[in-house]
Amino acid sequence: MREIKFRAWRPEKGMTLTPILKRSDYTGKVYCEGFDKSGKLIHLDMMQYTGLNDTNGKEIYEGDIIEIDKNLPQFNAVVAWNSESASFSCYQANDPDKEFYCDHIYGIDASKVIGNIYENAELLGDKS
Repeated sequence: MREIKFRAWRPEKGMTLTPILKRSDYTGKVYCEGFDKSGKLIHLDMMQYTGLNDTNGKEIYEGDIIEIDKNLPQFNAVVAWNSESASFSCYQANDPDKEFYCDHIYGIDASKVIGNIYENAELLGDKS
């Protein structure tokens, strides 16, 4: 079973945070080390760890942009949650309609995390 952990993007600060999950309760709140529990609403875009690591051992999170180069022409892909299949999947960065499962068959084990959708939008390529 994979470890359940998250990192977060804080839009108003323009920064990625790597919080440590402390606990979650029946209200759906996730308490993270370093965050105020006073009830003050802080908008965070949460990104869940997929349980997979790239070729360099770096953890792959939802929202990461990965470079895939295994028996295929090299391309960038975005890691995303697919609610229909209840699994993480990837889509080609410059063509969101080209979706595939994140597994070793498609080269995830030979991929490299090169950024994320928040800090490295330029890696998504031309969508036209």
